[in-house]
Amino acid sequence: MIRRVYHFARREAGTFARFLIVGGLSTVINFGLYALFSRLLFPQGNKVAESTIAFLISVLFNFAAHRAWTYRSQQIDVPQLVRYALVLGTASGIQALLFWLGHERLGYYDFGVLVVVTGLTALFTFFAHKFYTFRPRT
Repeated sequence: MIRRVYHFARREAGTFARFLIVGGLSTVINFGLYALFSRLLFPQGNKVAESTIAFLISVLFNFAAHRAWTYRSQQIDVPQLVRYALVLGTASGIQALLFWLGHERLGYYDFGVLVVVTGLTALFTFFAHKFYTFRPRT
């Protein structure tokens, strides 16, 4: 069992590194666009709308980059987009639930909880995308 896990980890190390790079770039895009919208272009604008638009643009980048580079999926179709949305929605729910549990219920420091929860959610999304969203057609 341990040998199988070791071989899986070695085989998927490159994919996981690409996953982290794409996730980091998506975060930079999200924060950068939000800063651009809320601080430069529309400083008096609706912050929720600006945040939502920045997030949606970063999600589009995230999907395209994961499809083409991280998981090297050759297909793009509606079912794949639906699977991506389901994983994204599930991961958001998991993140919100774990953050609420760690910070609100257990009283841990919010940024500490955020770091741990983000790491756990990243692991979930890596495996969900690997085996569900971008799985090869059979």
